[in-house]
Amino acid sequence: MVALTECEHGGGMIKPLQPFSPSFQGKDGEPILSKQRNLDAMEVFRAPRALCDHYFHSYAFYKIALRALQPVIALEQEMNMGNVYDTLTEINMIKERLNEHSCIRVLDEEGDSWDAYFSFTLPAKEPEIADLESRWYIPPSYKQFLSVSNGAVLYKDVQYGQWGFYLYGTKDLITKNEQWHKLYSSLPNDYLVFAESLGDADFLIINTCHPEETNECVIIGSDVGYEVSTWPIIAQSFAEWLSYLVNSQGAKYWEN
Repeated sequence: MVALTECEHGGGMIKPLQPFSPSFQGKDGEPILSKQRNLDAMEVFRAPRALCDHYFHSYAFYKIALRALQPVIALEQEMNMGNVYDTLTEINMIKERLNEHSCIRVLDEEGDSWDAYFSFTLPAKEPEIADLESRWYIPPSYKQFLSVSNGAVLYKDVQYGQWGFYLYGTKDLITKNEQWHKLYSSLPNDYLVFAESLGDADFLIINTCHPEETNECVIIGSDVGYEVSTWPIIAQSFAEWLSYLVNSQGAKYWEN
């Protein structure tokens, strides 16, 4: 699907040497899409999102597109290219696609389309962010998010309310982390829980104990029932996590 067996690393981007040539089929077996384009890393990540707007009728499209994305995600993580992601760009891209009900039509893994609701708030005030920084290290891409929206709701299933993500604001970050750390006593103090899933017990963590060579922090997905030390790293930064989430149309890409 995505020819990334040979890549060159230059100019801060990953350049595929072979064309990106997805060919998707509808239920009747007829091809509904065939494109050849040389894409850099950002274009590859954008492709499923842009194309899904035009091909919701394909039952197979979502799974194929998401599966095609996985080698790119793995390669990006391996090469530690988190700096190509920008929180503000992702948020603006979401806002541009919202309809009058603050929803975006998305496609789930079963091929069903549904309305995903989004809600953003006013920016956090500088003293509020400063209070957080007195408690945890706040990485740049997450600080950028708070400076644009002090909390958010992403991809909420408006019909049943059993899917989506609630991203904490500055006040919730303090109270919620007290609760999570009491519930999971083995959570390291450096683990900042910044979001929870709607409809289940999953939550998302910023490991604020960041490497010296980067200002960003990895994102960890909870895996309740297993030791905290085994929970997976699902992105190299908050901005990278947000980009992956948007490209997978709100699906938990780290579980595929």
